[in-house]
This record gives sequence, C-alpha cells and structure tokens, in this order.
Amino acid sequence: MNVLKFIITALIITSCNAQQSNNIKNDLDEINTFGKVKSLKGFIYKADESIDSKKIQVFIKFNEKGYMKEMHWYDDTNQITAKNFYEYDSVKNVNIMKRYESDTILTMKSITHFNDKGYKLKNIIYRKDGSELKTRLYKYNDIGHEIEMEYIIHYSSKDDYSRWENEYDANGYLIMAKKFNKDGSFDFKQTSKNDKDGNELEWVRYENDGTVDFRIDKQYDQYGNETKYHMYEGTIDDKESYKYIYDSKNNWIEKQHFNNSKKTVVEIREITYYE
Repeated sequence: MNVLKFIITALIITSCNAQQSNNIKNDLDEINTFGKVKSLKGFIYKADESIDSKKIQVFIKFNEKGYMKEMHWYDDTNQITAKNFYEYDSVKNVNIMKRYESDTILTMKSITHFNDKGYKLKNIIYRKDGSELKTRLYKYNDIGHEIEMEYIIHYSSKDDYSRWENEYDANGYLIMAKKFNKDGSFDFKQTSKNDKDGNELEWVRYENDGTVDFRIDKQYDQYGNETKYHMYEGTIDDKESYKYIYDSKNNWIEKQHFNNSKKTVVEIREITYYE
C-alpha cells in the first residue's frame, strides 16, 4: 500500500479545486489538514532504522486560502526530481499546474476549467511537446454532485475512451461508480459505504459479471484519519493499521505504519502555519 497517503488526493495533477466559497473543498480539506497551513514537508524512514535516516518525500507550499502554490518531489538521495507550480485565475475560472524536471524543463501542464459555481467542467493534461495526453469532461446534477465523467487518453494512433456514472446517498456521499467502454458496454463498478462524516468505511470493486474483484475496509479516529486498512483480493488478505502523534492543531506529525501488526515504516510531517 502506498505511503504518504495524506497527499494522494492533493497530488492529482488536474489541479482539481477551484478557489470558491460554496462548500467546495480546498487542498487542505482534501488531505484532512486543519488550520492555516503555510507549508508541509513529508519524510519517511523504515521502522528498524533510526529517525536520523529519514528521507524527504515531498514539500508543499499553500496559499492563505488553503490551495497549493508549489510542490517539490524528491528521490531516495533527497534530491528534487520534479516541481509543480499552481496558478489560479478566478476571473477566467481556470487553474493551471505546470510540472518541471528542472527550473527550465517543462514536462507537463494541466489546465482545469470551472463554471461560476466552482465545479470542474474540463481538465486537459498536456505532454511536454504541447500535445494533449488526457482529457476529462464533467457533468453535474442540480445540487452539484458529479454524475458523469468522460475520460479520454490520447495516443498517437487512437484515443482510449471511457465514461463513469456516479450515484450518491441522501447525505450526498458517493456510493457507486460505474465504468463504461467506448461502445457503451458495461466494464465494472465500485461501491462505497460511508460514516456520518463522509469517511469511507468500505470500498468494493465488482467485475462486469458481478463477482468481487477486491474489497477494502477502513476505520478512522476522531480526527478523520485512517487507523485500520484491510484489503481482500483473491488469496491476498492484507491488514494495515496506523498510529498517530498530533500537534496543537490536531494535524498528525507522526504516522506509524503496521502491516499485519508488524511496524514497517514511520512518516514524519513538518508543518508551518500562517500567523
């Protein structure tokens, strides 16, 4: 299972959030982080090693509205491998993310368009030569739930097309996502169960014949952070659990990973705040 899950959603290269005030989550909300965070630096080290051996994984800068400004990625030698820079245009309802391998080499660009309510309408990811790599198109119902997403991967010979349809419960939480192929045939579906706070308790993927592909069960603490993660896939029965140490803002600054009760790795976060 991936470490540094706290930034998985925020790292989605579509620059997915618009700077609006109509209950749309900012990047800090997406990673379940509280307060006016200015920067976040993530480290990791193996449980059988000293904390002095920790390696930096990522460094993120946020603006005062809780959206990412800049992100640095690091390799195992603590050298920067890539940088993301984020731009927000509230007049044109456009977000732009640019990724560089160095200070001058642009490797990818993502442009996301929003409507006046702050909902994503279209996202296009461009290759370094300026050609389109991926396109996502979104549709919503009258209360702002994303009910459909078209996903296109642009290859040199042809495009790979798929379409997703979403269903929600009475609380507005996603409970089912169905994937369809270009010809309209059903591919597979995913279902979710959530608690009253919207934390996902169960996630199941089904093949098109209705058989279960794999399933994930989760538990959370009072701050909405995962404490248990249980994945079933065929003969695989993988159990992970997590223990946290928190700062005064109720943001975790240490996360201990356990796999089948054995401590494996430790994550450290250094967080600074706007005054």
